[in-house]
Amino acid sequence: MRAPSRFPEPSLTRLTVPAGALLAAALAALPLPDARLWDALNRARPDPAPPRVAVVAIDQGALWDYGRLGVWPPELYTQVVATLLEAGAVGVGLDRPLEDLDAALAGTQAFPEAVLAAPAGQPLPAPRPSQRAVWGVDALKVGPGSVARWAQAGLRATAGPVTPAFAALLAQQAGTRQPPMAEPYLLRIPATPFPVIAFREVVNGAVAPGAVQGRVVIVGITAAGAARVKDTAGRAMPGVFMQARAVQSLLSPPLTPLPAWTVVLGAMLVTALVTWARGLWGHAAAFGLLGLGAALWSAGVLFPGVTLSLCAVLGNTLVLLERQWTLRTAGRRDPLTGYGNRQAFNAALARRRSGGLILLDLSGFRGVNDRYGRAAGDAVLRDLGRRLGRYGRRGDRQFRWGADEFALLLNGVGQPDVARLAEALQAEVNELPYQDVVLRGNVGAAAFGPDIPTPQALVEAASRQRYLRKHALRKP
Repeated sequence: MRAPSRFPEPSLTRLTVPAGALLAAALAALPLPDARLWDALNRARPDPAPPRVAVVAIDQGALWDYGRLGVWPPELYTQVVATLLEAGAVGVGLDRPLEDLDAALAGTQAFPEAVLAAPAGQPLPAPRPSQRAVWGVDALKVGPGSVARWAQAGLRATAGPVTPAFAALLAQQAGTRQPPMAEPYLLRIPATPFPVIAFREVVNGAVAPGAVQGRVVIVGITAAGAARVKDTAGRAMPGVFMQARAVQSLLSPPLTPLPAWTVVLGAMLVTALVTWARGLWGHAAAFGLLGLGAALWSAGVLFPGVTLSLCAVLGNTLVLLERQWTLRTAGRRDPLTGYGNRQAFNAALARRRSGGLILLDLSGFRGVNDRYGRAAGDAVLRDLGRRLGRYGRRGDRQFRWGADEFALLLNGVGQPDVARLAEALQAEVNELPYQDVVLRGNVGAAAFGPDIPTPQALVEAASRQRYLRKHALRKP
């Protein structure tokens, strides 16, 4: 006869899988260091697109020649923009400080190809009659440590319209469609440096043929004291070069971030699968997801490999915690039935001061083992344990108290309820035949009360009733 299957090992998988999915959803919503991975890929695989942006540098020599900023005449800007457009530039951007905006606007207002940068958060000057030049707000997202990693195509004021970004308007001059205003985009590191022309050379008309042909040109300050921004490699550079990167990034094939709901769903799925597998697959999955992020970078996808790798590690951690729980509880669990053993019963009973106890043993059990073997005896014990378990309610606990003895600790019951449950159970186990062996269950029950104030007294009272019932069954 084939031996019946053993009770399955208790598992927390039904709890850890949904818990892991919920933790992963919260993890995916946090600002995690995926940008660090993208920074590394950006440095390892710089943008191969040829530069379509040139920089006109207002260096220290230009300040010596024309004086400090804020006193330059509008005609100087008119001459510079006209010279660049005649040389073939498709658009000219003036990245100027706030105190010099009026002069720059007065000199460029007749040029529709001119874009002036305005500081974020500052009110823009009122448009002038016949103004054809446009304003663009500085939309670089400068983070801690003055590091610029992202830019936006426009900014929305608290109560006002969206103002297009300086870089986005210049990219439009080169024929590129403006991306969604609210979506940040990653600043690509160019593989080739931007062409740089001295401001004095442009004023003097000494622009080399082809230096700006078909390019967007940004005029900005590079002299000492100019505001500097760090790129993701830690290099500090004048802000005009970061604006050039913002334009070039819009003119290059885009890097597309995954939608937020996709990241959350992927994080939940990764964690749930790793937790359900119950192996050490999380480590392999973590490295694989990082590698997938690198592969998708070449396809222009910003894959959150770090976030999903952390979710895989989270799933692995839940598996290890479950195994630790299993090891800690194995010494207090009966492997045959999955119930607590006598040690677990003693620990649970020691904390009780209310409720009741039902004890159950089996007369004639040795005959099953002697005639049909241990496998048959195990099947009988499992069946007896299931019968006892049907009388347990939420919060009650079952134990295998001895070789053929079981215990049921009841919560929130008095003597009448305990007696009623015990009688019902006794009626069910009065006769439990197995083949030609007659088995009888013996039930004893007791509840805490004035005459049974301690756990020891509770066990003695239930045992005494069980022995009395067993003795009564033996009488002819």
